[in-house]
Amino acid sequence: MSQLVERAAERADPHVLPDEEAAALLGDTTWRRFAVLGDSLAAGVLEATPGYAPVSWADRLHGVLRRIDPGVAYLNLGRRGLTARQVRATQLDRALDFRPDLAALVCGGNDVLAPSFDPGSVHDDVDAQVKALTGAGATVFLYGLMDIAKGVPELARIRPRLADLNALVLEVARRHGALYVDLWDHAAAGDRDLYSSDLLHMSARGHAHIAALTVRALADRTPPAARDAVAVAVPRPGWAPDEADVERPSIARMYDYLLGGTRHTAADRAVAHAAVAAAPGIRLTLWENRKFIKRAVRYAVGRGVDQILDIGSGIPARGAVHEVARRTDPSVRVVYADTDPVAVERGAELLAGTPGCASVRGDLTEPGKVLALPEVASLLDLDRPVALLLVNVLHFVDPDLVGAALAEYRDRLAPGSLLAITHGTADGTGATDGAADGAASLSDVYAGAYGHMTMRTRDEVTALFGDFTLVPPGVVDLPDWRPAPSPLSARLGGRAGSLSCYAAVGVKGPA
Repeated sequence: MSQLVERAAERADPHVLPDEEAAALLGDTTWRRFAVLGDSLAAGVLEATPGYAPVSWADRLHGVLRRIDPGVAYLNLGRRGLTARQVRATQLDRALDFRPDLAALVCGGNDVLAPSFDPGSVHDDVDAQVKALTGAGATVFLYGLMDIAKGVPELARIRPRLADLNALVLEVARRHGALYVDLWDHAAAGDRDLYSSDLLHMSARGHAHIAALTVRALADRTPPAARDAVAVAVPRPGWAPDEADVERPSIARMYDYLLGGTRHTAADRAVAHAAVAAAPGIRLTLWENRKFIKRAVRYAVGRGVDQILDIGSGIPARGAVHEVARRTDPSVRVVYADTDPVAVERGAELLAGTPGCASVRGDLTEPGKVLALPEVASLLDLDRPVALLLVNVLHFVDPDLVGAALAEYRDRLAPGSLLAITHGTADGTGATDGAADGAASLSDVYAGAYGHMTMRTRDEVTALFGDFTLVPPGVVDLPDWRPAPSPLSARLGGRAGSLSCYAAVGVKGPA
C-alpha cells in the first residue's frame, strides 16, 4: 500500500528514513520474528498527514525487515485503550508463544491519562513483560514517549506524568539490557502535525519519525549481553548548549524536572524517579525550598541589602530571585552562578534586557574565581553587604572542600552581609518513623549519580555559618524559617521534619 501513496513531503522530511536507507542500516541483522505488544501506539492508530504514507511505525519497521528477508514473521498484538496491566494480562503469553527474537513493548500511556496514575504498578507490569521477553531470548525495545506538550500546550498538565512514565521505563530497560528509544527531546516534538487532532495519538508523520528513530537505534544495538540500555542518538535538545553533557545526569536538570520544567533528559528523569522512590516527599521539599528562597530574599531586601549572589542557582523557575527582589526594590543587583551550562544559559535568557543582573558559570568550591568573574566584579560591590544564597546545594559538594570555601566567602563579604543556606539532613527531627532511613536511601541515589551527597546534622549545618550570627529562629526545619501562610506548611504541621531539610540565615555582625 505504501508504494501507492504520494510521499513527496515524506521524502523531503529530514527526520524520515527512506525504506532503502533503513534497510541498509539494518542489513546485518538476524531478526526474523518480530512481535509488538502494547496500546494504540503499538497498534498503529494514526491520522493521515498529507504527503506521508498512512503506515504505522511498526508496519514500517516490518517492511524494512522484509526488504532484508521476505520471510520475516510479524505479530502485532497492539490494541487501543489498554493499560500496562491489561497488556500484560492479554498479550504477553501470546507473544511468548510466537517465540520472537525482536519485540517492542509500548504501554503506560493510558495509565498516565487515568484519574489515578500509579507509577509503581506500571513499573511492575512493564518490568514483568520485559523480563519474560528478554528471558525468552528476544531483543526488546521500549520507548520514552515524546513531550507532546511542546506541540500541544493544552496537555502541559500531563507532562510530569509522562516524564515519570519514561523514567520508570528507562529503569526497566537498564535492568534487563533492553533498548530504550528516547523520543522525549526529538527535534520535531514541537510540531503539532506530529500528533492527531484528538490530541491522544500520533499522525502519519509522527509514525514515520518514530520508525526512523527506531531503525537508527536498532542499527546501533550493542550485543544482547550488555546490561545497560542504549538510548537512541536523537538530535541534541535545542536548549542544550554545546558544552552541556546531555548523556550524564545533571543536578540542575533533575531538579528542573521535579519542579515541572522542560530542560531535562532521560538520564535526569531516571535519577529523579529513583529519588522519588527513595524519598516520596522530595517534590514537597523542593517547593518548600522555593518558598524559603522568596522569604529569605524579602528578608534581605527588607534589611536594605541590594546585592544578591545566588550560587548553585540551578535552572531558574517561576518566582526567580531577581523577580522577587525587584518587586520590593527595583534597583537590586542579582548574579546567578552555577556549574551547569544549561542553568547558566537559561538564566541568561531569563535576564535578557534586565540591567544589573547576570548569569555566570562558576564553581562554588572556587570562591576566588567566582568573585573575580567580570560580571560579579562589575555588578557586586563587596565592600557593601551582599546576600549570598546557597540553597539546596552544599550537600552535593565534596565535603573536603566545603569548609574552606565557606570560610573564604564569609571572609570576603562585608559586615551586614547575609548567608542563607538550606541543607539535607538525616536527623529525622519531628519525622515519622523511617524518615532517616529514607534520607540515607536518597543519599545513595544522589551519590551514585553525582559523586557526592553529604547529609548533615543540625549542629553541622550551624557550623557552616562560622562566626556569622544566626537570624532567629536559627537552624530549623525548612518550612519553619519565618513561615508565610502556606497550605503545604499547614498540612505538614508538626511533621515538617519529614522533609529532611534544614534552613537558616546568618548575618555578618550583630543580627
